[in-house]
Amino acid sequence: MRITGGKWKGQPITKSKHAIRPLTGRMRETLFAILGDINGMHILDLFAGTGSFSLEALSRGATHVTVVEKNRAVAREIITRFTSMGTTVNVRSMPAERFIATNNHQYHGIFADPPYRYQRHDALVQLIAHHDLLLPTGTLLLHHERHTRLSLQVGNLQQYDQRIIGQSVVSFYTRISSE
Repeated sequence: MRITGGKWKGQPITKSKHAIRPLTGRMRETLFAILGDINGMHILDLFAGTGSFSLEALSRGATHVTVVEKNRAVAREIITRFTSMGTTVNVRSMPAERFIATNNHQYHGIFADPPYRYQRHDALVQLIAHHDLLLPTGTLLLHHERHTRLSLQVGNLQQYDQRIIGQSVVSFYTRISSE
């Protein structure tokens, strides 16, 4: 697995010692092509796993990345992975839902990649909406299985796109204008 773009393009991403489903290079390339220029953006990576989405974001110009991974051993691997690239990252080792409920920062981009057995996708989107984590022009990307059915609108977030990438789907949400 390698970083697909930006200043670290081609750099290897070390494999995890834990049973983690890594985000493929094809998936990362597709997502960042859709997101476009992320220079200067603040990114939140929920259910981070290997942290490859966050590494890719920093490589492509994001200025601030927060990584949330509840498994402490996996979180330590993420820190090591970032250190090997010569950078640091804000890693929070706690359940994503608890982080959302206690966070007071807003983000340009939020990537949520819960485990495939996760059954609370709409509740997760509702929690993000309720705690106002997404900036008005921001995007929430929710990675899930094809058979997962999601609401088109949850709180002040509206799904505006859905892309099938390989065997999974990424749903894109944005804030609804209050006008």
